[in-house]
Amino acid sequence: MATPLRKAGMRFYVNFLLLLSLAAFSPAPAESTTVRYRSGFVRGDDGLRGAELSLTVADARERCMRDEGCVSFSFESPSTRFPSGNVTSHFRPHADWHVTTTGEAAFVEDASWHSYVNVTREREAVPREVEDVLRRLKDGPSKLRGGGSRAIGIKLTLLDSIYNIVFPKEHKALAAPLIVPHLVGLSTSSAEDPAVRLAAMKVLIVIADTPDTGPVLLDAGVLQAMKNIINENRSEPGGGLAWDENSETALDVISNICLHRSVNAELKKAGVHTFLRGLLSEPGFPGLQAAMALAHVGVDFQLPRSEVRALVRLLRNAIDGDIAYDIKWDLIPGPLSALKFLVQRNMSAKMQEQLLDAGVMEHLLMILEADCLVASDVEATIQIMQSLSLVSERARNVILLAEHSLRDAESRLKEYGRVAQLASGLSAAVARYDTARAEL
Repeated sequence: MATPLRKAGMRFYVNFLLLLSLAAFSPAPAESTTVRYRSGFVRGDDGLRGAELSLTVADARERCMRDEGCVSFSFESPSTRFPSGNVTSHFRPHADWHVTTTGEAAFVEDASWHSYVNVTREREAVPREVEDVLRRLKDGPSKLRGGGSRAIGIKLTLLDSIYNIVFPKEHKALAAPLIVPHLVGLSTSSAEDPAVRLAAMKVLIVIADTPDTGPVLLDAGVLQAMKNIINENRSEPGGGLAWDENSETALDVISNICLHRSVNAELKKAGVHTFLRGLLSEPGFPGLQAAMALAHVGVDFQLPRSEVRALVRLLRNAIDGDIAYDIKWDLIPGPLSALKFLVQRNMSAKMQEQLLDAGVMEHLLMILEADCLVASDVEATIQIMQSLSLVSERARNVILLAEHSLRDAESRLKEYGRVAQLASGLSAAVARYDTARAEL
């Protein structure tokens, strides 16, 4: 006979499964906006266009939208970014991530200034800007190749320029086909200064931080190149590794490709799982990073108890927004998604107990009880709890005790759905008015 607690538990699990479907809710992607905002000033360069015109902000936006050469405009307004009268607007042919011919960032942060960037035009400008920097990087090979502090400094400045261009997520796929082969060459060349090799790999880390660039990276031979850099530090064939900044950065590149899961079939075919399994016993962050990469690739492996605890600690760091291993971690892709894939494929009784002993359930509840819920984080959290609850009595008891938190998350997710519909309606209504205004 079922006890009252078990009857309540049965009813609760029905609601728990309903909550899974709600957690999967994610608003449909919005239409591309005409402009995006940033507080600060976009400086001019040799290609400064347009005089400083006195206009309302709405008219400045309209002018920039109609002028095919305009990518951004800035104006000063100390009290509000939406002034009612005229302001002096400065129009630019580049975005806020542009790097000037002297190697300086075009954007200057200043709370009194406001900048709007045309989203469509800035994306169109990415290949042009990347090719310009590459041309400068390749120009005068006799001056830039090899050593010499001046030559090294020029290369580092230009690589920093590329880093700034590709840092926005939407720019990585546009720039990758142009820049990745050159970065692989720089990062593996014994003729290059170690600082240049390292800077090239750091740009590769950024480019790999999206699912869209996986095929380009693999086609360019990035995986094998990074494996070779890591293996350079083996004391002898099959021996231990001596980790330094170069080998750790190379592992960062491989890890980012794995975490985004867009080329898992190709990674398995290339044997990345075999390579990463060989790193699981490495002390410190390399072993943990290999474990997270393996979890995202989707292969079976045994995780040492020490790495289970390290992964749960990293989850807590990500929840709190702390810096861990010199990185501020996202939950997804990151420790939360690693745990999700881990429990879906490696649910031995030993693994269950290790996760529960490490306090994973307490950390998962912190995500559900956060002031602001992120639908994808909540979805992954509940999927982990569900996987644990299917095989662990201990996990089921924890979930029953946390019933209030789950019901509260369910209620709040429903509210987010209504808010998303209102936001979509508002955007559509304003777009209609804007179209009508443009036609006058």
